Amino acid sequence: MITNLGLDAERDGASGTSIEQQAASAVKELKLVDQGKAARIYVDPKGKDYNGLRRVAESFASDVRLVTGETPEILTDMGQLEGTVVIAGSIGGNDLVDTLIAAGKVDVSAIQGKRECYKIQVVEQPAAGVDKALVIAGTDKRGTIYGLYSISEMIGVSPWVYWADVVPEKNPALIIPDSQLNRISKEPSVKYRGIFLNDDWPSLGSWVTHAFGDFNEDFYEKVFELILRLKGNYLWPAMWSAEFSLNGRSSPIANAKLAEEYGIVMGTSHHEPLFRAGSEWQKVYKQYGTSNLWDFAKNKEAITAFWEDGIKRNKSFDNLITLGMRGESDSALEGSDRENIELLKDIIRIQKGLLKKYKLEHAPQILAVYKEVEKYWYGTAEVEGLKDWEVLDDVTILLADDNFGNLRKIPVEHERHRSAGWGMYYHFDYHGGPHSYEWLNTSPLEKTWEQMCMAFDYGIREVWVVNVGDLKPMELPISYFLDLAYDFDAWGTGAINRTAEYTNRWVEQQFGHVVEQETSRAIAQLLADYTRMNGRRKPEIIYPSTFSPLHNNEAQRVLKQAINIENAADKYDELIPESHQDAYYQLVYYPAAASANVVKMQIYAGLNSLYAKRGSVLANTYATLTNEAIQRDKDLEQIYNTGISGGNGRV
Repeated sequence: MITNLGLDAERDGASGTSIEQQAASAVKELKLVDQGKAARIYVDPKGKDYNGLRRVAESFASDVRLVTGETPEILTDMGQLEGTVVIAGSIGGNDLVDTLIAAGKVDVSAIQGKRECYKIQVVEQPAAGVDKALVIAGTDKRGTIYGLYSISEMIGVSPWVYWADVVPEKNPALIIPDSQLNRISKEPSVKYRGIFLNDDWPSLGSWVTHAFGDFNEDFYEKVFELILRLKGNYLWPAMWSAEFSLNGRSSPIANAKLAEEYGIVMGTSHHEPLFRAGSEWQKVYKQYGTSNLWDFAKNKEAITAFWEDGIKRNKSFDNLITLGMRGESDSALEGSDRENIELLKDIIRIQKGLLKKYKLEHAPQILAVYKEVEKYWYGTAEVEGLKDWEVLDDVTILLADDNFGNLRKIPVEHERHRSAGWGMYYHFDYHGGPHSYEWLNTSPLEKTWEQMCMAFDYGIREVWVVNVGDLKPMELPISYFLDLAYDFDAWGTGAINRTAEYTNRWVEQQFGHVVEQETSRAIAQLLADYTRMNGRRKPEIIYPSTFSPLHNNEAQRVLKQAINIENAADKYDELIPESHQDAYYQLVYYPAAASANVVKMQIYAGLNSLYAKRGSVLANTYATLTNEAIQRDKDLEQIYNTGISGGNGRV
């Protein structure tokens, strides 16, 4: 982050010039914004990546405006370039970038041929009339985009600038030493890195329909930007009552077109094959026959035609194509194990035949080995499973955790290097048995580190996708999951006990410029404490009887922990300036205080019951405390829903 760039420097009494001014004569700098003027941004309109890069260039220009108040102009005519400029483009997709490479002014040999990499380099006099250029050369569209957003982070713009109202530090000038800008990125550790928007009603759906009208391109623009800022590239969209490829505002397919522009690889969830959303079938089945049965054994022709239309609609976009089939609304298939395995083979043969028909046989494909499908993959004592079926040799196999963050299966040694690789479907949110958890973050980073490091070390490196429910309030674990997938060397198996360091860095990114470092680290500890409390016992399954008031002072000890968390949230709230109150409430205060309040509520209710049975008037005291906690829960929720983000809330 660039800080103090516009402040007066200390004076050197002997020379009458500042120490910084003396250093500046030897240190080369790039003036991104200086004296009310912002460097212009050039993107090549003839490049195949132009539409997406133009969008991100505009987003980057908005980031510069947030910091400085000045908005860089975006140019597409090289003849208009002068002074200091930013040149952003993919190798082979930007004439000026390619000219600089051919002239030996930009050396991309370290990234050539790699995926999603970028080189940032300051170049003197790159073209006629241009004094200096900040060149961002990507090996592909996503590489270039990551490079642009890395500059956004450098100038203090958080990836959560929109989703959590994180306001960057204001600075009228952005003058950056060249040495900080010249950098080469690494190739991402995991190929496909993404999130799954699941359980999207009532919370996410209510907010989206209020803010955007529908799950349309206006909404997904914000989602795609977030994923790219976090160096992800993959999405399973909202699906319980939404159809990604039908909900566009400007046209039904607008969401898919927008994903293609941004370079987001789209998937569908583990039970939505061949580009079709789960809720589409019941709305359109009459186009294919008279029966609405989602049962391939009984309605094969209609369902096959339904899938074929999905391929026709989405075949030109970048997708990771889901194969297989489950029952209606994510339920199990109805036959015996043998029948279901044979049925899945028939389904997959037909699906692959359809893909071949439309020349997609070599497109990336994925089969989710989730819930009962795991049994069909491995087989049973009575019937052979799918795992040695050669038809699936070119299909990525997506394993899953147990829905509660614990890996169920990992590839044995001789399986780890299958050509299509392995993926992992992980959960920060879950709807289903034996109980759901869909409210606040309950996944300590230490657990995510342990489980996903195990996945990576055992060869699961093709796909990482995590169920994040409503997206909010999972900001911290989403950041960590995607950073771990992007740079496993930095945060993975070799980074033992670095989750606290990660949390400290993350809090500093959001609040480091408005609070002292001691406070920032204390906030990071608060995030760890409330999440550990939730990880020990998820809020949805805490009851008045959960913590014993009679044995080992359990209820009293847990109550003290909850009160300490609540007090800490209040303490640091007083240190957060008004400009960052919305961000603090979303990222820290609400999840910490609301979690602690639920624990208090249930313990008070348990103590009320205990003393009522004893005929003690203390029952009345705890009844009052329980009712106060219930009201506080409502008040906290009301602020989160409508009292922040300019009255629009975040649910």
